[in-house]
Amino acid sequence: MKIIDLEHHYCSKAYFDYVKNRTEYPRYEDELGIVHREGVFFPLCDRVAYNPPYTTKEETTDIDALRLSIMDSCGISNAAISSIDGMEDLPKDECVRLAKATNDEIAAAVKKHPDRFFGTFCLPSPYIEESLEEIDRAVNVLGLKYWHTHSSYAGCSLDDESFEPIFAKLSKMDIAFYVHPAYPSDPYLLDSGIGFASAGFGFGVDTMKTTIRLILGGVFDRYPNLKMILGHMAEFYPYIYDRMDNRFNSMKFLDPIHKKQNDFGYYFKNRNIFMTTSGIFDPDVVMFVIKKFGVESVLFGTDYPCESFSGSREFIESLPISDEDKEKIFHKNAEKYIL
Repeated sequence: MKIIDLEHHYCSKAYFDYVKNRTEYPRYEDELGIVHREGVFFPLCDRVAYNPPYTTKEETTDIDALRLSIMDSCGISNAAISSIDGMEDLPKDECVRLAKATNDEIAAAVKKHPDRFFGTFCLPSPYIEESLEEIDRAVNVLGLKYWHTHSSYAGCSLDDESFEPIFAKLSKMDIAFYVHPAYPSDPYLLDSGIGFASAGFGFGVDTMKTTIRLILGGVFDRYPNLKMILGHMAEFYPYIYDRMDNRFNSMKFLDPIHKKQNDFGYYFKNRNIFMTTSGIFDPDVVMFVIKKFGVESVLFGTDYPCESFSGSREFIESLPISDEDKEKIFHKNAEKYIL
């Protein structure tokens, strides 16, 4: 069965070459195998105690034979290569340069292995004019498929009104965007430890906050063909949207940010918002989402290298759904709506 992994992370060699020589955040410490960000760190080697172990730097930065061999060992047909967060927090010149260099690296890998890789593009997101130019280059020159971005950058969030021109351009070009978690900037999360600030809790909170504010701000009403992808079965969203509709709607006229024209659930059912299966291994979670929003809202993703790669595929294969629905999750939904 064909399997497309829509959450397959990559850290560009250009980014590593930059951060390993920095004394300020973010910086890479080779001896420890970690990238430091202010107040947090991202482990990148199997010497760090983690279950399953984090991948090595070589695996993270490889988009050639090594990555292909790992995909082959787990039965993954294709991968959408996406960059990790960090460069958006850099000063303007470095941010623009590294975004372009990362996109060039990904495009070169896709050109070398067009039957195995899809390319996503990153942007120097806080710098809007430069981002608009890079969208044109990434799509029309490099042939990359969609924008892989993050929930927050150095104190600002994707829901800020300054990002409106990017959403307008994506809508006009019919290009999706993937919002992946980043280390949140809220002090109450960062001050509570790495588990609280990262994938254990904070990642979901930060991404949920950004998503809710995008919906409330009316971005999907202004651009009804705009498509967003969330990882990890949309974080906590499917379980609380009914309660959110109840409370937000009752206070609509007291809340100036509330500009949405439909209930929260509409934007999933209308195929504005999709979610990947990355990092989820509880069948009740996936079955609940399918019941609420339909199987066409669900895309396959592994969160490589942070989760069990082969286990992600085996988990979907074990679900009590039809083979046709498994094919939709594994590749047909991505081909129909995203790629």
